[in-house]
Amino acid sequence: MDYKGDDYPMAVSFVEGIPFPFEYQPISERIRELKSMEMRPDDVILCSYMKSGTHWVFEILNMLIKGKAEYTEHWKNSSMLERVPVEEFKDRPSPRILQTHSTFRFLPKQVVDKKCRIIYVERNPKSVCVSLFNHLRDRKQLREGVDWPQFLTMFLNGTVPYGSWFEVCHDWRRVRAQFPDVPVLFLHYEALKADPVAEAKKTATFLGLDLADGVLEEIVEACSFHNLKNAHMKKDSKYATVEDGAKKYFRKGTTDEWKSWFTVAQSETFDQMCDDKDVSQFIRTMADLHINN
Repeated sequence: MDYKGDDYPMAVSFVEGIPFPFEYQPISERIRELKSMEMRPDDVILCSYMKSGTHWVFEILNMLIKGKAEYTEHWKNSSMLERVPVEEFKDRPSPRILQTHSTFRFLPKQVVDKKCRIIYVERNPKSVCVSLFNHLRDRKQLREGVDWPQFLTMFLNGTVPYGSWFEVCHDWRRVRAQFPDVPVLFLHYEALKADPVAEAKKTATFLGLDLADGVLEEIVEACSFHNLKNAHMKKDSKYATVEDGAKKYFRKGTTDEWKSWFTVAQSETFDQMCDDKDVSQFIRTMADLHINN
């Protein structure tokens, strides 16, 4: 079902009650094909809510698997399960790095039996909210008349692409509990910013890779915000989907920009929603991750 009403900041299409960006057509058919997709045991699936550092981690994963700081030819959108026809994945060499903003229930059914590795990236929702607002606005996808206060309300209500951040947050924790045999690694944007080498090493270990510290440092340097943005300006634009994609996808890459957007009252309302949705403990963990690493 397609929907372009005032409750959402952009046009969306619903699949099983979840709003996907309208541009991902034919989304219902893609999801149906996706669920029956043939998987391989060495497939790696990168999952995240929108604007959580997905391009960053996608590039890190590719470099870790290659064992060197070499950029991919295409954007991470080229591996996006809900955007790319299933047929395009069949001839790609192993190990394939697949990416999605969808939740676990939309993944191929074989993920469980094949025990594919899943990496879930999470970011402070206040940062996600600000970044998503600017992302849609800069790409001219934001419905006319939607300003920051309106968008913030939509985000809190879950009437944004891919639905409620709060529900997604809980969903991935349920997955880890319900499917203990499926290897799932949680990465946090804030930890990656605080100690990228340690997080890259943790990720490499999860993937069964043994890379020298020098290689990890080279990968982290190549994937710094400035270097990665410049690299994407030179990439094949087939999958960028928007003119000047690098400028619109790579904005600031910080952890505290939300403070210049939220008023005190808005921040308090957001914090109360986090308490009501029982996610405050996860957000506090994100803030403290640099201590634990």
